Amino acid sequence: MLVDGPSEWPALRFLLLAVAMSFFGSALSIDETRAHLLLKEKMMRLGGRLVLNTKEEQANERLMMLKIAEMKEAMRTLIFPPSMHFFQAKHLIERSQVFNILRMMPKGAALHLHDIGIVTMDWLVRNVTYRPHCH
Repeated sequence: MLVDGPSEWPALRFLLLAVAMSFFGSALSIDETRAHLLLKEKMMRLGGRLVLNTKEEQANERLMMLKIAEMKEAMRTLIFPPSMHFFQAKHLIERSQVFNILRMMPKGAALHLHDIGIVTMDWLVRNVTYRPHCH
């Protein structure tokens, strides 16, 4: 038996430490594996392998800052135009700085931008798929 008396306690401590370390080590490798898979998936998107120059990177950072600010505002006010009927959201969309920047940009490679601004999948399934005449 591993724990017959006080002389065996260091072995038990070592065993418990080894088990704990292997548990945390495996959790870290799962997180690393997940992050790697997500990065690979992101790289497979249209333009995922595109390398931006300095000016393009600055423009992207500015656009992303505006997008994040609009998302935070939507979370604060609970008014999120992509989740609204178009006729109700049109005036809000037209006031969006992000929309106005995108409207001025060339559209050559912007084929599938809608999946980034879409509502959550839960909302979509709950609110869209169960509506009459929605196939």
